[in-house]
Order: sequence, then structure tokens, then C-alpha cells
Amino acid sequence: MSSWDIYGGVATAMVELAYIPQLFTLWRAKAADEINLLFPMLNVTGRLMGILYLLHKDVPIFALGVSVGVTLRAAFLAQVAYYKLRQRRLARLRQEMVTI
Repeated sequence: MSSWDIYGGVATAMVELAYIPQLFTLWRAKAADEINLLFPMLNVTGRLMGILYLLHKDVPIFALGVSVGVTLRAAFLAQVAYYKLRQRRLARLRQEMVTI
């Protein structure tokens, strides 16, 4: 493994770690109204496909960096799904309270 491979792996991990502030922002807001669920789903799927490609091309250091991104984006996907389901549940409960 060359120093350029390590450099590229670190660069990939840094790009992937850039998602952390978004995770905290979403967690603090406790709402995902403006985020389409398809965005994180496509993002996770594309990164998983990228890992398979990188492993096929025998570039495991980059695959490791992208794996960090998959983990972060899967957490983002879970947050978006949770907050959207929670919002629907609360809306349904409010509606039921109004009809009582």
C-alpha cells in the first residue's frame, strides 16, 4: 500500500465524516419535514454498491473509507424514517383527540 493509497483513504473518510454535523442537526431538530426519505435510501444503496466495486477493484482502503459513510448515512436514514413515522403518529393522535 502506497502513501497515496493512505492519503486517498483518509480523504475519503474525511468526506464521509462530513455527515456528522447533519446527524446532530437532525437529532436536535427532532423533525425531518424537509428531507425526502428517498435521498438517504439512494445514498446508502449507492455507497454499498461503491464498496462492492472498490473491493472488486482491490482497493480496500477506499472501501474502508466509504464504509464509514455507509454507517453515517444509515444512521441518517434511520433518523429520517423515525422522525417521519413519529410525525405521522402524532398527527393521527391529534386527529383522534379532535374527534373524541
